[in-house]
Amino acid sequence: MLLSASITSLEKLDGWSKVVGPSINPTSPNGYEIVPVPGGLKLFCCGPKYSGWLAKHVAPLVYPFQNVWMAYTLTIDDATLVCAQVIETDTKITDADGFTYDLSAQWNLAENWMFQVDTVDGHWIDTGIQIQALKPGVPAAMSIGYKLDYKNKVSSVVCVVVDGKQYTVPAGLGGIPAKQSGWGPNGVVTQLQQCINGQEGAYAVTFSSIRYDFAGA
Repeated sequence: MLLSASITSLEKLDGWSKVVGPSINPTSPNGYEIVPVPGGLKLFCCGPKYSGWLAKHVAPLVYPFQNVWMAYTLTIDDATLVCAQVIETDTKITDADGFTYDLSAQWNLAENWMFQVDTVDGHWIDTGIQIQALKPGVPAAMSIGYKLDYKNKVSSVVCVVVDGKQYTVPAGLGGIPAKQSGWGPNGVVTQLQQCINGQEGAYAVTFSSIRYDFAGA
């Protein structure tokens, strides 16, 4: 029997926290904030070049689902196209044994909106998937598909969907080993990260309708 579950309207839930420091980014921004707005969260960042921070939320994983989708609507402001290096969406899922499956992905604006995934050694790698730059003030519906193998302790980012168009991540970029990295067991950690590009500046992005859909035998 196929089981399923969802976490909806994550942006409305309590528990979002702001995280800065060397483990997130070598350079901290001068200002950063999570601002609740109707239907979403506006993230603001200002600071020197290559500074960054993230907004974090932790929710329980009620069952070890093998197939996971993270969906959200992203709206950028005018300054994003000038000041942003990347817009990063990290999903970290922990199993009952305390292993963390790192399903980090990002849009690299400095590389013409290249979709990148994290690798086992912590380096970003191009997927070959690029989209046209988003238009400021125009919401874009996005979702990212993940596959988890709890028996072999590996996971993959398998696809990304932008406004209904699906792009497949090359299979050779998957199979990233899970790690026992100190996260609590049976959890879904969401991290929304901003990073300034090679010049000092400030920009804001809004995430709305944030949800997870889970499925598995």
